[in-house]
Amino acid sequence: MHSPRRIVVLDDDARVRQLIQSALRPPEFEVLAFADGRDALMKLHEIEPDLILSDVWMPDLDGRLFLQVVKRSPVLRDVPFLFLTAVSGDTA
Repeated sequence: MHSPRRIVVLDDDARVRQLIQSALRPPEFEVLAFADGRDALMKLHEIEPDLILSDVWMPDLDGRLFLQVVKRSPVLRDVPFLFLTAVSGDTA
């Protein structure tokens, strides 16, 4: 039996984090979710993720800056990185 794929999810919306955790469950996946990019950055090296999913628009440390920091790390630069974002249907 192989170990689960570790996926780091970074999103300031708890509903989005919960949805992803519900969709990507053990035994195939291990989801580690964070609401704050700084918290995620402090733990990424010990987590050794197989994939990073990040919201683009977040307070403090947005997804683009988070990506830049991750890609500077020799250990993390080759980890696949996907952006997630949701735009409300309300444009009024």
